[in-house]
Amino acid sequence: MERHFGIWAFLVLFLVLDYGCFGCLDEERIALLVLKAAFCSPDCSSLPSWEDEESDCCGWERVECSNTTGRVLKLFLNNTRESSQEYLYINASLFSPFVELKILNLSTNMLATLGDDEGSERPFKLNNLELLDLSSNTLDISMLASLTELSSLKSLSLGTNILEGSIQELNNLRNLEVLDLSSTNISSSILQIVEVMTSLKALSLRSNGINGSQTALQGLCKLRNLQELDLSDNGFEGSVSPCLGNLTSLRALDLSKNRFSGNLDSSLFAGLMKLEFLSLSHNVFQTFPPISSFAKHSKLEVLDLICGNNTLLLESEDQTWVPSFQLKVFRLSSCILKTGSIPSFLHHQHDLRVVDLSNSSLEEDFPTWLMKNNTRLEELNLKNNSLTGYFHLPYRPHIFTSAIDISNNLLQGQMPSNISVSLPNLMFLNVSRNSFEGSIPSFGGMRKLLFLDLSNNLFTGGIPEDLAMGCPSLEYLILSKNDLHGQMFPRVSNLPSLRHLELDDNHFSGKIPDLSNSSGLERLDVSHNSISGKLPGWIGNMSNLAALVMPNNSLEGPIPVEFCSLDALELLDLSNNSLSGSLPSCFSPSSLIHVHLQENHLTGPLTKAFTRSMHLATLDIRNNNLSGGIPDWISMFSGLSILLLKGNHFQGKIPYQLCQLSKITILDLSYNSLSGHIPSCLNKIRFRTGFRSGKFSIISYFQSSGFSSYLYHSQHIELSQVNVNSYPIAYDKAMAEFTTKNRTDFYKGNFLYSMTGIDLSSNKLTGAIPPEIGNLSQVHALNLSHNILTGPIPAAFSGLKSIESLDLSYNNLTGTIPGELTELTNLAVFSVAYNNLSGKIPEMTAQEIDKEEFKKVMALMRAHNRQGSLHRDGLRFGFRTVGSVENGGLLEHFFGKDGKAKLQHEKFFQFMRDLHDELLILEFAHYDYKLRGSISAKDFALSMVASADLSHLNRLLDRVDGLNKQSSLSDIRITFEEFKSFAELRRRLRPFALALSSYGKVNGLLTKTDFQRAASNVCGISLSKCVVEIIFHVFDMNDDGKLSSEELVRVLQKRERDIAQPMESGIMGFFSCCCNHSNYGSISGLLS
Repeated sequence: MERHFGIWAFLVLFLVLDYGCFGCLDEERIALLVLKAAFCSPDCSSLPSWEDEESDCCGWERVECSNTTGRVLKLFLNNTRESSQEYLYINASLFSPFVELKILNLSTNMLATLGDDEGSERPFKLNNLELLDLSSNTLDISMLASLTELSSLKSLSLGTNILEGSIQELNNLRNLEVLDLSSTNISSSILQIVEVMTSLKALSLRSNGINGSQTALQGLCKLRNLQELDLSDNGFEGSVSPCLGNLTSLRALDLSKNRFSGNLDSSLFAGLMKLEFLSLSHNVFQTFPPISSFAKHSKLEVLDLICGNNTLLLESEDQTWVPSFQLKVFRLSSCILKTGSIPSFLHHQHDLRVVDLSNSSLEEDFPTWLMKNNTRLEELNLKNNSLTGYFHLPYRPHIFTSAIDISNNLLQGQMPSNISVSLPNLMFLNVSRNSFEGSIPSFGGMRKLLFLDLSNNLFTGGIPEDLAMGCPSLEYLILSKNDLHGQMFPRVSNLPSLRHLELDDNHFSGKIPDLSNSSGLERLDVSHNSISGKLPGWIGNMSNLAALVMPNNSLEGPIPVEFCSLDALELLDLSNNSLSGSLPSCFSPSSLIHVHLQENHLTGPLTKAFTRSMHLATLDIRNNNLSGGIPDWISMFSGLSILLLKGNHFQGKIPYQLCQLSKITILDLSYNSLSGHIPSCLNKIRFRTGFRSGKFSIISYFQSSGFSSYLYHSQHIELSQVNVNSYPIAYDKAMAEFTTKNRTDFYKGNFLYSMTGIDLSSNKLTGAIPPEIGNLSQVHALNLSHNILTGPIPAAFSGLKSIESLDLSYNNLTGTIPGELTELTNLAVFSVAYNNLSGKIPEMTAQEIDKEEFKKVMALMRAHNRQGSLHRDGLRFGFRTVGSVENGGLLEHFFGKDGKAKLQHEKFFQFMRDLHDELLILEFAHYDYKLRGSISAKDFALSMVASADLSHLNRLLDRVDGLNKQSSLSDIRITFEEFKSFAELRRRLRPFALALSSYGKVNGLLTKTDFQRAASNVCGISLSKCVVEIIFHVFDMNDDGKLSSEELVRVLQKRERDIAQPMESGIMGFFSCCCNHSNYGSISGLLS
């Protein structure tokens, strides 16, 4: 009997030990159901098993119990609520029944308080709790009162809450080993509080904006047990405290995104032999010790040093050293490498996953060896360097590689034909702004490819069918600015994920193919091609289309009524085509911001088009055949800034509703048939300079959060390791063509922000000029010429304080020219010809150039060339110098050694004219090395080819070589004056191109006589018969004696478009004028 009792006792004891008294305790089961009701009201899909009041709660999801007592040990209630639900208010006393609870995770629950119904915070009564995670909620500083009795707590995560104010309650948590206070808005007083927590092994103060210097950090040096320290994304400045080097247990140190400065000494890291993760990116250090100083840090896996826009110098290293570490991540971006070469230690690395050496002035061949040695490489970023040679891939496939960026280098040759085999899992490839040539390689079968940018190269041929069919994940395809031709896109395509398609500045022809399979398209840019035919109606089915950009093609026919369904459209540019018909009255996308329909053959009235486009900022419908009146509903566009109606057949009065367009900066109604009086209410428009509504630029980005799967696994706190890249894939700046100072210029970007003007010229306006117009103190240009205006010039025009160009010519004005106009110190062009005025024309006051404005413009001009755009702060990286050059020789020449001299416009203009002539003389002398005073026909032809787009170079060189085969041409000699005349014509390419284009539309191809006449009549340039003969030989490809207007213009326009500066007011306008070399015959020519 006793023996049987012993067996039963053993079985009971076994069940108790193994099943926890036959399951969880009733009081804890009930407590869990109460918690569910509190967390999940009105319903909770994330806790489906928490239902049966009779079941064992230890088997419920997110619950773990003790095997001995059956009590709950761990509760994982993170992410139990949807972000759309209301804030959660939980009483901390609800957790009191769980007396043995050790781990409690309440993160990401919209948790707002841990108090009772009266709002008072209640402390957790959990004496055994060791880990508490309250991160990613909306808790404030009052919640700290709930933590005061957690005597056993070792790990506390409060990141991403709002803990502004005093945090003294943390003083009670002396046993903490892990403390995460990232993104909580805490103040710098936290540094004094945590310095007494000597048990801390991990501390994160990331993203709090904490300010402090070397002294403030010294308290952290008392935490000798620290293994992980994250101080990133704060406001720390000055030198890094040397005492951090005493924290010999550190495995992870992140000091990135601060303002630390000075020279980093290798002694700081000498004792940190356990370091595995080191990030010092985005500070303002002056120098960094040689990487060889880390040679014995055998555990180092991540070395992150992105220098940003400062001048950090990386000291030269011993070429013979061999590191003891094997890095996984190496980022050394935007630094100055003294050698200009890839650090040699990388030859000894064989386990790299992420390499970023972008913006580092590298000058060597593409490092194929780097990929060959690291077969698990995932990301390679070498953009914005001067790498040369060929882009060769290793023979063996790299199945782990997901992203490669080698854009903006000097690479050449053909792309690897085996790229789809070598990089089968590639997701991101950017090879733009190099000199790759030949056909686009096969990308067929690259099913993971998301982003492909081949723009700004020399690719020829068409778009491969396998690219259009074999990349189903492709979202961004950018092929702009190449020499591609043929059909715009393969007839059959299967790119269901495509969002951006950029094909601009190529030679595509034919009709627009059906892209309806890519129904998610957001941007389609085929500008500057030779695409013909009608606009297809299927475009109207692209419900996500935000930008449709098709200018400078040969499109014809009407704008399809299907376009009325493009509700997401923000930018529409169909300018410089041959579109006809009327604007569909239903076309009025609510998101529309910029409209460019100029230079077409549109007819009819405006009807009700655009009436729902309330965000419209630019409306450019110049040079069409539109008729009727300017509609009264124009006043609905409260954000309209640029209104260009020039060159149509609008008639009737100027509606007073125009005066309600308070944000207008440029208004052009010229060359219409408008009649009646000038509305006096125009003075109500402020014409603000520097106006930026946020609508003038539409920037499209590709956001990359990294394509690598590798992350350093920290033990206690989460380190921010993903380097987010934003690739601007499209930058649509507002632009406007406007005539001022007797010149027509394009205004764009910063130039457009500073330009204001009104042009009512060439209409049938009558009556007196309203004196109220004189209140427009911000207007830079006012043109009322070629009307039937009568009466005097208002003396109130003295209020036009910003006016630079005032044209009142060709009217019936009478009286005396007001003497008050002499007060207009900015006035450069003043024309009152062909009126009945008397009196003295006021002399134009000599204008001075401000020194600070001069320096700003120099910085702007630097940004317009490749080297300058990379070195925006004026540092000569190429010469390895440190220090700004903006106060160099030019400033001393113009403003004197003391910087106080005055620079007149006339003096600067003379300097620019002399410089221009000197450059021409040097170029001519390059060919006239025998000093004969003339150059051969072939040399002259070579000088023309040198101005061409590189994508045409081989074809044009063949034409140049053919000169020697024609005796009538080979003996021609070109003088300097002839050479100079053609150079002048090239600089006036825009008006010349427009003249040729207009002539070609009417008369077809141009003869040599036509060409000479156009140069003379439009540009005032006399071209000799010899020059014209050579031009026709080079550019008349089919030798028919006639020239297509596009054959010459298209070859020359890219260079001129890249170097031309748009017109601007003030000093920037004067620079622009000089850079464009318009009317260089004399100063009066420039200003007339």
